[in-house]
Amino acid sequence: MTLAGMFWPTYTPVHNWRKVPNRKGRYKVHIRITIGYKSRYAEVHTPLKVSDAEWNEKSKTEWVRNSHPYAESINETISNKLALVRDLLKRYHAMKRVPGFKEILLELKKDYNTDLFNKYYEEILKRPPHVAEDNDHEPKSTYINYCFLDTIF
Repeated sequence: MTLAGMFWPTYTPVHNWRKVPNRKGRYKVHIRITIGYKSRYAEVHTPLKVSDAEWNEKSKTEWVRNSHPYAESINETISNKLALVRDLLKRYHAMKRVPGFKEILLELKKDYNTDLFNKYYEEILKRPPHVAEDNDHEPKSTYINYCFLDTIF
């Protein structure tokens, strides 16, 4: 997918996205990813769910009010998840591609630091990044055959 004619993903933290009340009045926090008119949700794991009174929708940096016992850690976790998505979108923008839900949700599910080389390398081997276009395989295979045949004969 190229950038022309495609919808660029948007993302935002949401609280109680299903709008269904429960007995305790505490709800999970999710990151809503919207591409075009479709949305998917990725859960932000928190030590304690957040009530309506503790959620601050208007803030851009502190979504959970200080009245919540784990407000700082939850806000930091949300900021880290948003930074992951922001970095992914920057990488895709540099490649002139638009990421889909699959790529964004996989990035949010990662449980490792990319600074740890061994863990990063294991993940890259499982799912290598896309760097070549579909029509690039023919010239490369011709060149490889040329080099291979040159060494044999």
